[in-house]
Amino acid sequence: MNGLLTSLASLLAVLSSLLGLQQLQQAPASSLATTTLAIGNANIIVEIVDTDAARTRGLSGRATLGENRGMLFVFDTTTYQSFWMKDMSFPIDIIWLDDNWRVVDITQNILPPSTSLGTGNFFLKTYSPRAPARYVLEVNAGFIAAHKITIGEQIVQP
Repeated sequence: MNGLLTSLASLLAVLSSLLGLQQLQQAPASSLATTTLAIGNANIIVEIVDTDAARTRGLSGRATLGENRGMLFVFDTTTYQSFWMKDMSFPIDIIWLDDNWRVVDITQNILPPSTSLGTGNFFLKTYSPRAPARYVLEVNAGFIAAHKITIGEQIVQP
């Protein structure tokens, strides 16, 4: 039954996206597995998203992301992943990682889309790394600057 509800929710999200409808607000997905990662001088608790449905939902619909929290997107292949800010309500930084958990690019202070433009989802800007990535870490805007994260830095699980 739970799988059916998840499938229906995913189908509704896809249909809403295709039709340009506003997605319903979602509570944070508490059922996601978490782990702690160390990057720079910070430890961060991340939710792991490793399915198509979870990656599509991402942080969409959430009001906030806790301090020293993040979302780790795990992909099957290393490539130029592409992200957008669909249904986002707060700014984020993105840390792009290769197969060896090394930072290959950073994107700072990505603002949520303006709701006053009325452009729908078809005109949302997309963000991609300058080098192929296998893992993508979304954190609160300002995290990269506050912790002096740089390209080439290694992420580890403490």
